[in-house]
Amino acid sequence: FQTPFVDPHGPLKLAPKQQSHFQRWARPDEIMSEPKMIMALSYFSIKQDLISDCSFVASLAVSVQYEKKFNKRIITSIIYPQNKQGEPVYNPCGKYMIRFHLNGVWRKVIIDDTLPIDHSNRLLCSSTTNKNEIWVSLLEKAYMKVMGGYDFPGSNSTVDLHALTGWIPELVSLHQPDSTFDKDKEFDRMFERFHAGHVLITVATPNLSKEEEDRSGLVSSHAYALLDMRKIGAHKLIMLKNPWSHLEWKGNFSDFDTRNWTPELVKALNYDPKLQVDVDNGVFWIDYNSLCHHFENFYLNWSPSLFSHTSCIHNSWPARQGPVKDLYNLGDNPQYVLRAQPKIKSTIWILLTRHITERQDFAVNRVFITLFVYKNGGNKVYYPNEIKPLQDSVKTNS
Repeated sequence: FQTPFVDPHGPLKLAPKQQSHFQRWARPDEIMSEPKMIMALSYFSIKQDLISDCSFVASLAVSVQYEKKFNKRIITSIIYPQNKQGEPVYNPCGKYMIRFHLNGVWRKVIIDDTLPIDHSNRLLCSSTTNKNEIWVSLLEKAYMKVMGGYDFPGSNSTVDLHALTGWIPELVSLHQPDSTFDKDKEFDRMFERFHAGHVLITVATPNLSKEEEDRSGLVSSHAYALLDMRKIGAHKLIMLKNPWSHLEWKGNFSDFDTRNWTPELVKALNYDPKLQVDVDNGVFWIDYNSLCHHFENFYLNWSPSLFSHTSCIHNSWPARQGPVKDLYNLGDNPQYVLRAQPKIKSTIWILLTRHITERQDFAVNRVFITLFVYKNGGNKVYYPNEIKPLQDSVKTNS
């Protein structure tokens, strides 16, 4: 390629905050002394910038932590081109392919390496603190291309991680009135599976007032990466990272807490808050009780390797088919018969993913959908109240 590759789809639409600082699109070799795909893989170095994609950046952080801990490539393996060792490499021609799990299958997204910069050649997108490293910026650009541009309306980490890794999403709500959330049981489940490498976890805050933000150090409606879980004596402690790489928790077991930290905890965690109090990198410890009080949701993504058998069905449900509302009649709703005869007690997971064909499908979608499971011998269900569902779920428009 004597001429660098240019994406035929053109440049991405910028977010408003990017537009106010934007100077031009630049390739890595124009603004970096020696561009590298990856210099030193680390969740510490990843930082969100002017795009409202905290859930995506948090997803990158937990994926990197998994790669480092278990030596399994689940995020760097989706970037191409790669060398003989399967490691992504810098391409001087400027053409890259990213592999995402979208609309039910693995798909390729082609991008060039032009990135938005300001008047001082500073990147206006997520990046790392390593000035010559480009993998975060390229992954973000590819995902934003799929989502219609850098003016991303937001998502949640289960959706983003499912696209990045294909891992199966689960939402655990902490404060829903009808929630069956058991705090201690949930911690034990997550703790065991987290350290076995079976699950990736992020957490999210609810809508907070300015006073609540200032008091707690937390950001309103924001995703955080869960990097570690520890049980030390009676303490249940969790390490989180703010994708902004600054602004940290101010409560129990924060760097500012002089009451709860003990020499034993400092040694066990290899973490001295006195040395960290002046270092604002967005990484902090928080006790589990405080997390459950101040946060809204756990977002879990489970390794597909846990499921010995899978089956995937693609279908369409046109809006013109069936009633506008199905409060009284389910006869025209898509229904499937599931027959399972396991020799031992088994759990069956059913994942419903809606195909995204245009930006409106997720940006301003007001159509909600859900799943109901009935145990009735495989017969069709016509009326919602004729038989109680064995299992129902929360309606979602995402």
